[in-house]
Amino acid sequence: MKKFEITPRLVIPILVVMVIAAGLSFYLVTSKKKVVEKVEQRAPEMEEPALLTFAEKKEIPPPITTPLRPWAVQVSACQSYTQAKHFKDVLKNKGFPAYLTEATVKGKKWYRVRLGFYPTKIEAVEVGKRIASEFKIKDYWPVKPTNEEIEKIH
Repeated sequence: MKKFEITPRLVIPILVVMVIAAGLSFYLVTSKKKVVEKVEQRAPEMEEPALLTFAEKKEIPPPITTPLRPWAVQVSACQSYTQAKHFKDVLKNKGFPAYLTEATVKGKKWYRVRLGFYPTKIEAVEVGKRIASEFKIKDYWPVKPTNEEIEKIH
């Protein structure tokens, strides 16, 4: 039986693979830290036990019409009404309490896709995580909707 030997021809490809693996590992570790920091900046009052309890339920809290639910989660914003409405409809068909809002930023109209309403920022973040995972979206964030927004939706 022939023994495996590392020949000079194999040294460079092995080193290249090792450098790529090290770079990828570094990237993944630093990216995760940035995501965690970003979520912590947006939701500093989140408590770990509440997150675990809500995550274990794996259910979508139903929307209600009272101001006791002061949080929503924004999952998309685009300038195309058609795209925003389509995404909202997809979310609604999956059972999420999705709705649209409009905003004008620097003279341009934006259509925001939001889910809500939730009693705590923690619940809004958890729903955002689920949407990000299920629909492969990059960003979401909890928001405090205005009273007008709440009244308009319900």
